[in-house]
Parts: sequence; structure tokens; C-alpha cells
Amino acid sequence: MGFLEKARTTVGQSVSRVVSEADKTIKLTRVSNELGGKRHDLDKAFAELGRIAYGLIGTGGLQDDSLGEIRQKIDDLQAQVKTLEEELAEIRIGDKTPEVRVTSVDRPCPSCGKDVPEGMQFCGHCGHAL
Repeated sequence: MGFLEKARTTVGQSVSRVVSEADKTIKLTRVSNELGGKRHDLDKAFAELGRIAYGLIGTGGLQDDSLGEIRQKIDDLQAQVKTLEEELAEIRIGDKTPEVRVTSVDRPCPSCGKDVPEGMQFCGHCGHAL
């Protein structure tokens, strides 16, 4: 095997690792963003539930039937959040290929405090918009 063939093989393997890491980063970002959206929806549903419960408590008419639809919405959102958290964990630990580090300046996420590479639009850990 000549020098050029070795170089081509090495470059090809490096490119494959970089593409794999890029795909992983894209998946992490997508799932993190979706998870952040579901958590936001869940917070809104809890707030709505609280407003309704507060009103019903004030009138003395707190009944399970009036809260059933919102409660089901919260249950559904919690199940979706759990599924997305599991998918995120699987993506993070699923691929054991050697890491390819790209030198960049990191900055802390204002939401979770984890280091985020400069130029990213969303935190890869919590999905917060930067």
C-alpha cells in the first residue's frame, strides 16, 4: 500500500467519523429542541390546569370531570417527554466511535450552564435558544 493510498484511507476514515459525529449532533439538537418544546407545552398545560383549579376552588366546584381533559393532556405530554429523554440518552451513549474534536470557543448556556460551542443556535444539552 503506497503513501497516497494510506493517506486516502486515513482521510476517508476521518471523514466518516466527522460525518457520524455531525449526524449525531444533528440528532441531539433535533431531539433536544423537540424535548424543550414538549417541556414548554407541559408547563403551559400545568398553568392552565392551575388556573382552572383555582377558579373552581373559588366557586366551590372543583370536580374531576372538568379537569379530565387537561389531566389527560398533561399525562400525554409527560409520556412524550419521557420518550424524548430516553431517545436523547440513547443518542448520547449509543455511538462509541472515537470522538473527533473541532477546536472552537465554548460558552456557557444561560439556561443549564453547560458549555456550548460558539456559533450554535441552540444548546445541545437542554435545547435552550442561544
